[in-house]
Amino acid sequence: MASTFASGRLLPARPLAALAGSVSSTLAAFALITPAVAQADVKTAVSPPTGLQATLNGTQVNFAPTAETSSTFLRSVQGRRVAVACVAGVKALSELVITSQGDEPPLGFFDVSTVGGFVDWPAGASSLSVTLPRDVSATADGCAVGRDLLATFGFSAEANQLLAEETPALSLRLAYGAAKATARARKNESFPAADKLAAAIAKSEPQLKVAVAGQVRKARRNGVVYVIASETNKQAVKLTYRRGGGLPTVLDGRPRGHANVQTPEDRDMPVPGGDVVRGGAGQRLG
Repeated sequence: MASTFASGRLLPARPLAALAGSVSSTLAAFALITPAVAQADVKTAVSPPTGLQATLNGTQVNFAPTAETSSTFLRSVQGRRVAVACVAGVKALSELVITSQGDEPPLGFFDVSTVGGFVDWPAGASSLSVTLPRDVSATADGCAVGRDLLATFGFSAEANQLLAEETPALSLRLAYGAAKATARARKNESFPAADKLAAAIAKSEPQLKVAVAGQVRKARRNGVVYVIASETNKQAVKLTYRRGGGLPTVLDGRPRGHANVQTPEDRDMPVPGGDVVRGGAGQRLG
């Protein structure tokens, strides 16, 4: 069954990723302002946080699982309408954002040389094949697919370096999705002990490295999702992820609802003081 791309619109935000089967969807024409290319290039990339692989070959883009792919990400797209985009422009790729609104999540475009829209990812399918309205393989810096969770694929070292900045938050959201699924499967819908929860996350998310630490300050290894034992109980979980030796990104969540993710940038924001500057003069509040 053919699927039609919906119109995109600009959004000023930043982004915040065993089942088988595949589907091929043909997409109707969507706005693309790029020079026509004479020959197709085959480009392949993996999204490390999700373990999903994208292959762009001419007008065909295929998203398929690897040996280690996120169950949380697949659950988030199967049987739902998802956004697909291929982008020329590294910064534009890193600034793609999807916000869910009913059955038609708007897709933010930050570059004129973007082709994409919306298709249905069939229930039970782990792969998605899409026919784009034009061959963008020679100029595309990356592609993306998803809905609430967005898997992004960079076709160059520069693109992957920029996308790596989003790895901590996405990795924690995927791990949290596995933690919530674990809680839902238990009679009292609560989290198990930290070590058992870490094992459940590792089983659901084989693409992630998962460990247990007593406290946040003891979660020292880069590239690891830590379950913090001292702040994880039946009704709460704390997860951390450290990248590049800096401050960790931290997620706090409960068995139901949305999680709170705090990045190092969030903690670096200055706390408002008692003075508010207006026209160069300070005023004391209160």
